[in-house]
Amino acid sequence: MFRSDQDPTLLAWRRFRDQIDVPARGTAPVVERNVRGISRASSVVGDSECGVWRLLASNNREVARSARAYRSFIGARDHVHRLQDLVDEMVVVTLTGRATGTYGWFVQLHGIAILTCSRWYPAASSSVEASLGSLALLRIAVVAEESRRLPGARRHVGTGTRERGVAW
Repeated sequence: MFRSDQDPTLLAWRRFRDQIDVPARGTAPVVERNVRGISRASSVVGDSECGVWRLLASNNREVARSARAYRSFIGARDHVHRLQDLVDEMVVVTLTGRATGTYGWFVQLHGIAILTCSRWYPAASSSVEASLGSLALLRIAVVAEESRRLPGARRHVGTGTRERGVAW
């Protein structure tokens, strides 16, 4: 969860997402439903709270993350449930990073980026394998019923206090 569009963690997520160059880059998009249940983006402004969801392996290692931010945990959770039924319609787009020898990927559904890699890979084959594994994991993932605190992760909040980050 991010407290505003200037939250340092949101800015870091946005920088990584923009390096991957998913469609609609340059904004901090927020998912909104359309009639088919596929995400469309609008900008986060001012003090709007928003968050992203993460796909975690059984050892809690992040393997992928949402390509869009959401206005609420419930909205993110409901969207992931809908996406799980649409995995067969998703398309993996592989790419080469800006630094030599880096490879990544994102997943599109009907032309809309919905999922990105969580890091750069040292080999194209590793990137492809990770993307396919992420789709398989998304299909069977157990979606949390509530947000949870990130163990050990700390960040500044607008009040000058420190609190643990929340994982969606």
